[in-house]
Amino acid sequence: MLRNVLALIVAALLLVSGCTNADSAGQPGPDAEGFGGPGGTGTEMALGNRDPAVESPSATDGSSADPAGSADDSVMPPIATGASREASADASSPTLTIYDTETGERITVQAPESAVVRLAHDASADRYAVAFLVGDGLRIYFPEEDQWQDAPLAIRQSSPSGTGGENGIMTAPQDEAAEWKLPLRLSPHFTGDQWFYLSRNNEIFRLNANTGIAERIWSAPENRAVYGMSASPDGTRLAVLLSRDGLGSEADVVVTDAASGTILHERQGIVHVNKSDGILAHLDVEWSDNETFGFNTNAKVITEGKGTEWKQGWLVLDADGGEAAKLWTIPGGRRFHFATDMSRLAVETVETHDILLLDDSRSGTAIDNVLSVDGQSLPDREPSPESGRRLGTGILLGWMHDRHVVWYQNESLQTIEDFFQ
Repeated sequence: MLRNVLALIVAALLLVSGCTNADSAGQPGPDAEGFGGPGGTGTEMALGNRDPAVESPSATDGSSADPAGSADDSVMPPIATGASREASADASSPTLTIYDTETGERITVQAPESAVVRLAHDASADRYAVAFLVGDGLRIYFPEEDQWQDAPLAIRQSSPSGTGGENGIMTAPQDEAAEWKLPLRLSPHFTGDQWFYLSRNNEIFRLNANTGIAERIWSAPENRAVYGMSASPDGTRLAVLLSRDGLGSEADVVVTDAASGTILHERQGIVHVNKSDGILAHLDVEWSDNETFGFNTNAKVITEGKGTEWKQGWLVLDADGGEAAKLWTIPGGRRFHFATDMSRLAVETVETHDILLLDDSRSGTAIDNVLSVDGQSLPDREPSPESGRRLGTGILLGWMHDRHVVWYQNESLQTIEDFFQ
């Protein structure tokens, strides 16, 4: 009898504990084979007082991820109301970290294992999301609300002639890209439930994250590849970096209407990729507003008396071609992201994957062609990584509100983008 009573008490306590964890963990997901995060249930990410030790499970240099050791990691940065968040996973589980550059505070949450990870911004609601490609769809995290959303993906193709199928044929994304062995690549801008992504390096789709249905809206011309793309903040235009021929090192900038696919503006020969011919490239593209966007490229700097030197940089263009392009050269880095006003630069280093914050007071240099930049007109005092502030270790994803730097950690410290570098 006593044994039965004790068993009932233990079962009741476990039930109460399970309900509490489910309430505090946000939206639970299905098992790890579908859309769930690490561990399968989605309930392992507890909300509560943060454990400062969680932030640096994958640090490669053995040092603390706290740049100065002065930040109180138990206080959540002002990106959401409610309790602080912690990742209650073991040290090998992937994590997402959001660092407040003004206060030094951070939050770290458990994240899914994924080779495709994108920090994206919905300008219409000033809302951010981090999307992970998992299984047959996306698992999307909204940091400011601490909410998760699952978006199973199905691609709507045109119905064969004469079948009368109004809605078309539905296929999974891996079937769509099977011949290419490439997962999709997401735009860093979304609008409401509408997301945009590149598939197979030559087709752009619009995804409804509520229904999971993706429709093809634009295809690259034959024998040309897309090296990068992004939807504008209002979702009406696409900026596309399109190779000149096959998989060569030169590319053009094409701005298209997102609804009709009509080319609105084209600028040739302004993109250069430091790679061998025949190798696919991936370049970041991001709009700062509905009229201006930038992308990473390489520039051939010509300096009198010193020969030539290839420099990596961020090139900013007017979407209608109205103003000259401006180039900001950057220090060596694996990934980099500027704040919107270009006054600060976050860099992920090549060897150690350290996330560094650098100040940058330079103005951009107007150029017409990245293959012939006059080095003497480039702004000097290029920020040095040695002068930067170390924030942590991981895969740099970008900025939120020009205040928070976001990065992702998995076991390999690699995503699909690293295969195109």
